[in-house]
Amino acid sequence: MDTLKRAYTRIDARSLGLFRILFGIALIGDLFARWGHVRDFYSNDGVLPNHNHLFILKDEAEVWSVYHSFSSVGEAHAAFVITLFLYACFTVGWYTRTFQAASLVCLIGLSGRNVLTHGPGDSVAVALLAISWFLPLGLRLSVDALRRSWRERDEKTPAELNERPPLPSPRPSLAPLLTWVLLGVIYTGGALAQTGETWRSGEALHYALHVDRWTSGLGVALRDVAGLSAGLTPLLHFAPLAIVPLALVPVGRRWTRGLALTLAIVHGLVLGALFTFGLYAWSLLAAATLLIPEETWAARYGPNRRRPRPLDVFYDADCGVCLASARLARRLDWAGDITFAAATPEALVTHPGFEGDEEEASRLVETTMVAFAGDRMFLYEQAVAQVGGRAALVGPLFALLRLPGVRRLARSLYRRFATRRREVSVALGMGACGLPAPKAADEGRRAPTSEAAPREAPADRWGRRFGALLTTAGAAGVVAVALAANETHDPDTPLQTGLSRIPTLVSLGSYARILGDWGLFAPDPPRHNAALVVDATTQGAWNVDPITGWPPDLDLSQPARARKGTMWLRYQEGIGDEARVPFRKEFRRYLTRGGRVLDRKDRNQALKSLEVYWVKRDIPAPGADATGEVERVKIFSQRGALSGGRSPARRRAPR
Repeated sequence: MDTLKRAYTRIDARSLGLFRILFGIALIGDLFARWGHVRDFYSNDGVLPNHNHLFILKDEAEVWSVYHSFSSVGEAHAAFVITLFLYACFTVGWYTRTFQAASLVCLIGLSGRNVLTHGPGDSVAVALLAISWFLPLGLRLSVDALRRSWRERDEKTPAELNERPPLPSPRPSLAPLLTWVLLGVIYTGGALAQTGETWRSGEALHYALHVDRWTSGLGVALRDVAGLSAGLTPLLHFAPLAIVPLALVPVGRRWTRGLALTLAIVHGLVLGALFTFGLYAWSLLAAATLLIPEETWAARYGPNRRRPRPLDVFYDADCGVCLASARLARRLDWAGDITFAAATPEALVTHPGFEGDEEEASRLVETTMVAFAGDRMFLYEQAVAQVGGRAALVGPLFALLRLPGVRRLARSLYRRFATRRREVSVALGMGACGLPAPKAADEGRRAPTSEAAPREAPADRWGRRFGALLTTAGAAGVVAVALAANETHDPDTPLQTGLSRIPTLVSLGSYARILGDWGLFAPDPPRHNAALVVDATTQGAWNVDPITGWPPDLDLSQPARARKGTMWLRYQEGIGDEARVPFRKEFRRYLTRGGRVLDRKDRNQALKSLEVYWVKRDIPAPGADATGEVERVKIFSQRGALSGGRSPARRRAPR
């Protein structure tokens, strides 16, 4: 039972903290990608004003977005600045649950501001952000954890710094198991939807990489490498089916989870590097860190690992900044390799690694921190590099202090601080600790004291159980919404539960933008390359595409022009759908106002006519040299400029 509880009711707090950091970075990266299109998709000068979006959707879908409240470009920029602040607070783990909830609201709003720009990455990210709210993401590797530890243990002496009390661990609940279930729905639902012929023949990735509108520059460079598509197609299809089952094996977790983690990383990196699907690959890559078990962390930071040389650090015990730095270093030293001692001449002279006399020891005590790794002594910035090198996860960054130019600058700054360290401490309100320094180094190395754990009060015990029940219920609700969305999106999915017949779950999925579109290239990737092309003529007799600024590419001879980013990828696919005809009126108005590149204030750049096409070219089979037939499907046309609407200045003239 202990093995099962450890496997299914807990995720290591360090894995949760690492997931939060990586997922937050993915959210920030996605926000900046959207920020580049803020005028086009998040303001009333773009393809769809907020009031018209709400009017079109009133009888069509259940959508809500906080960004409907912002109309002008300036307001949209202000909203994005606030969103960046919320994402950053979540990433560093400051009031983690509060800012995670705010980040979830923002992510749902970004996806719901224009339903045509919604993609599978949005569904995956929202689902993961929602279910992880029921996990203690701020327990480790967070500002919250640092503040809590700083408040609970106010070390003043080296002896107190050397004590290693047990660190907090997540309380058991079924939320971790339900997180695996959600990942199973995402991975397995997507893989089971890939039922087409190209997946069976191993040609799916070949066709996917030749769809230029969603292929990255690296994907274009590698798509004709012999054997690449045939080798990676089975990986993309079968790896998702194995990841979660391997994660659920309760024994040998270091190896089974390690294999699952490897498959998840390779799967995510292939999709993220070769395609531009926004948050899809990066969200799953962040979630892969949840697969890291306690055994793996123990092998890296536990007492039975292969230990480096222990580090003895002598610091000024009467300096407030020095004490605060030592307290921070102790919290980042997960492996317990650092032993602290007060820097006194007597303590340095008695250390086996010190080869100087008492006069030299007195000079060092006044000018630098001293660190000993075995019989090697480190001073100034190199002592800082040794201490920082033992910091969890970020230790390798301190190796930069060993570079020649950086080393000289760091030493100069360190010496300036060292001569003024007490004045700086007083100025920062830290002062000096005012405690007598130990006379010998061994006095700062006493063994941790063992205290009996206090008995838990009945009210606390029942409160903990009730909290675990609420956490489990909330996570189960997210999984139920995801299953209902998957069935609604793909009625033929083998993951049939009947939850799609519950209107409340379907409505929650719609409002939360969890739409169940987990699968990529399902049931097959398209057999043709395609792009939205606008053939416009200006009053100055220029023939230009107002979205790209280039002449219209009506035969896809310049496929790189089809790659306009993730936002335009989804929008151009949606606007070409006959079911989205109501959206075309505002798109037409947007184009006549100059699109992305034209300036209507310049009379010569005013449009005289335009025609919008969905241009398709067949993708040749693997090994074939044929260029494929070109087909043009007219979406709509316009003669003469539309009236109404503002004409904002654009960034550049047509090329």
